[in-house]
Amino acid sequence: MMVTYTNQYAAKNNKVGDCSENEMMVFLAVVLLSGYVVVPRRRMYWQGEQDSHNELVSNAISRDRFDFIMMNWHVRDNDDLEKFFL
Repeated sequence: MMVTYTNQYAAKNNKVGDCSENEMMVFLAVVLLSGYVVVPRRRMYWQGEQDSHNELVSNAISRDRFDFIMMNWHVRDNDDLEKFFL
């Protein structure tokens, strides 16, 4: 459902680049990992500095792809929210 709602939200905002199920799983893994391996800014996982770079993250997903999913991540259909709260 997250993949469907994320892609739907991106399309409604004229953003190109559908998310796949595998990308969503990698995205969620990075979000969970970020709770254990904390850096001041999320983008530091992809930087080249030895003290912040995370090889596991940078090999699994690109920074721009992660940011795209993060900006469009949805777990519910926005068009259906009114029905949900009434």
